[in-house]
Amino acid sequence: MRLLALVAMGALVASAQDSTGPLHRRTVERLSAPPAVPAGETADLSAYSVALDWAPFASADEAALAEAAIDWFDLTPGGAARQDACTLAFAAGELRQYLRRMSRCEDVAPIRPLAAGPQIVVSTLARLPKALAACLPATIRETLRGGPQRFAVVPAGAAVLLVGSDRVGTLYAVYDFLEAQGVRFVGLGPGSEHVPETRRLRIPTAYAEKPGFGLRSLYGYRKNRGTEEFVAACAHPPPSSRPPTRTGRLNFTTW
Repeated sequence: MRLLALVAMGALVASAQDSTGPLHRRTVERLSAPPAVPAGETADLSAYSVALDWAPFASADEAALAEAAIDWFDLTPGGAARQDACTLAFAAGELRQYLRRMSRCEDVAPIRPLAAGPQIVVSTLARLPKALAACLPATIRETLRGGPQRFAVVPAGAAVLLVGSDRVGTLYAVYDFLEAQGVRFVGLGPGSEHVPETRRLRIPTAYAEKPGFGLRSLYGYRKNRGTEEFVAACAHPPPSSRPPTRTGRLNFTTW
């Protein structure tokens, strides 16, 4: 997987994560979408919002900032719903941040609830509304159901679906989609990133990816062994919260 190229910075160890159980769902109107932009072409970035289901939280911001209050070892359906919503909201925030940096405009890519129209949908397969799930090719649905940390990027009418088999897979889908837009993560910190200047969004051809190894990531025994840039690239929590939580571009796990 292209996202794991950064793993060359460290050893390949650690475990995959998965969340199971029924999830909260948000009612979504059935799509009556505007004409689709053909795959392989570009669209006006300013026309798109970033969409997700942030239930059981009241807003995407609340979900994204709830990390320290979540018990990441809670395997109940309610616990899994909170974990999923937190990671999906974080992924949506990452997507918004880089799209705004690409466009050099702070008004593009607002985060909104799922609805009709041009949206970049950030979701797990389990949370994806039926109207959108029906847009996934059968082979891609099969891939997503085959194991943890898998993801797909699929144009669906006026929308683009960034879908993971689980919350970690969805985060990978976001970074992979950004790489397809020309963003490059060549090191740690903003100074080691390349963010192209453009107001056009590349519409991809549908594809899915899955991990080549069941056990893989950077592993650290203590959180304080990394710099602030390293911790940020790992999408890791403050030292006071309990691991493991979100997994970022470096797929770093620590105990």
